[in-house]
Amino acid sequence: MHNGVPKISPGTDIIDAAKIMAKHESQHMPVVQNGKLLGILTLDNLLYESPALAVIVMTKQSELKFKKTPELARVS
Repeated sequence: MHNGVPKISPGTDIIDAAKIMAKHESQHMPVVQNGKLLGILTLDNLLYESPALAVIVMTKQSELKFKKTPELARVS
C-alpha cells in the first residue's frame, strides 16, 4: 500500500496514531503489516479508547481547517 495515505502498524501507540491522524486531518487510517491490510483505525475507535484523545484530534483538525480558510476569520 503506497498511495500516500498515512498508515500505522499494529504495534503503534494510540497517542502516536492520534498525532498522525490529526496531522493528516484523517478520520480513518489503515493498519498495515508486511504490506497487508489488517484493519482500519477510526476516530470512533479513538473515542471509545480515550474520549479525551479523540477530542484533541478533532480540535487539532478543526484548527488546521480554520487556518486553511482564512476567509472564515474575517466574518464579522
